[in-house]
Amino acid sequence: MKNLTVAARLTIGFCIVIALLLAVAAIGVSRLALLDENTQRIEKQVEMLGLSNSILHKTDRIAVALRNMMLATNGDDVAKQKKAVLDSRQAIMQDIEKLWPLVTEPGARERLEKAKAVRGSYIEGQEKLIRLIETSTLDESRRFLNNELRPILGKYQDALIEFNAYQSEQVTLAGREAHAQYQSARSLTLAIVVFALVFAAGLALWVIRSVTGPLGGEPATAQAVIERIA
Repeated sequence: MKNLTVAARLTIGFCIVIALLLAVAAIGVSRLALLDENTQRIEKQVEMLGLSNSILHKTDRIAVALRNMMLATNGDDVAKQKKAVLDSRQAIMQDIEKLWPLVTEPGARERLEKAKAVRGSYIEGQEKLIRLIETSTLDESRRFLNNELRPILGKYQDALIEFNAYQSEQVTLAGREAHAQYQSARSLTLAIVVFALVFAAGLALWVIRSVTGPLGGEPATAQAVIERIA
């Protein structure tokens, strides 16, 4: 290192500083990519939660419409409530068609499969109750609703609530991961910046001493001494 020229020493020093700057930039870009990936995950999970909550809301509307259908006193009202049930059922199907492709994580898919399986039984129960309302007595319809259909509805909604709880947990985990990535990137970036500053200061002292040392002082002072001697 003692035989290196000043130009060579400066070149080596600046190359190292540039490498450190490139490292900081690379870390920033890579961490931004991870944060973007996490953000997209959170957006997807929030969308799934929204669709699942929409399905839950529509199951409540079906339950209310079925109850109103039982209490209806004329055919027009019965038909109106039946249409509300069918419309809500169709809307739930549309939500499921949007939701299903989004669910790729095994744990979430397993929970949604459970809800879909119970949904089939719930639809069969709705159809049976509608037939009872249209053809049988109020007491018979009420017994079927309370003893058979309501427990199925409870299982269906419990499965959807379990799916929602799982997705909410995933959103929380993704948020924590994003925060951890930010903390890691910040710490690493600060460490590299501090190292670069210390290195730059050391490089400057090294170059100054390599120039002034052999001359015994500043170049201008040494030149003045030489001129006086000459």
